[in-house]
Amino acid sequence: MPPAASPPKPPRQTPPGPAPRHRRAAGAARPQPAERPDGAGRPLFAPVNARLQPGDWLALVAPSGHGKSTLLLALAGLVLAQSGQILLQGHPLADWPEGALRGTVTLVPQRPALIGGSVADNLALAAPEATPATMQAALEAVALWPALLGRGGLGCPLGAGGAGLSGGEARRLALARALLRRPALLLLDEPTEGFDAATARAVLHGIASALPDTAVLLASHRAADAMGAGQILTLRRTG
Repeated sequence: MPPAASPPKPPRQTPPGPAPRHRRAAGAARPQPAERPDGAGRPLFAPVNARLQPGDWLALVAPSGHGKSTLLLALAGLVLAQSGQILLQGHPLADWPEGALRGTVTLVPQRPALIGGSVADNLALAAPEATPATMQAALEAVALWPALLGRGGLGCPLGAGGAGLSGGEARRLALARALLRRPALLLLDEPTEGFDAATARAVLHGIASALPDTAVLLASHRAADAMGAGQILTLRRTG
């Protein structure tokens, strides 16, 4: 499949069109000095400056409460930056139509939302056209498939909110769902929280192998998660 082109440069005040969601969709996020206010109106963390190209991995490292999740929300376009600028494929994030942005950027939060039904039903939310083989491959990439084999596989029944899965299994199901979206930019908030070291390594390796052309920003307070990243950015709290 040929590489997907970045959205064409729009005329002034015209937002970019949708970015194709092909296997080789390419994206770059360049968050320039940006701040987040806390409840007192002060910046939550010191200004940051980073750039991501297709296939890059950047680890965002900081203790809990230092603004990692807030920065990911800003990069996903879910909260507004109070200062600085965020560019996606060369265009200001604010110029992207909602549908195009959601097809290009995927955020996996710390507490992902799952639905009642089956494992396949949850995966189909991201890729209704995905075949059983494609779904299984995504589950294998995040080391979840073996745990489902004796429970119905793709047909494994889930209650509301993903009841029936452990916390770690629910997180891996959300990660598999993100793989099926094949985003240009993947934002991961504490993706290996609660995993043992071997599982964490397997999951991160599986994501990298499944999405070789995706730019990944991984937020974690675990030093081991940052070891394989090409860039490390440490958030420093202000005040």
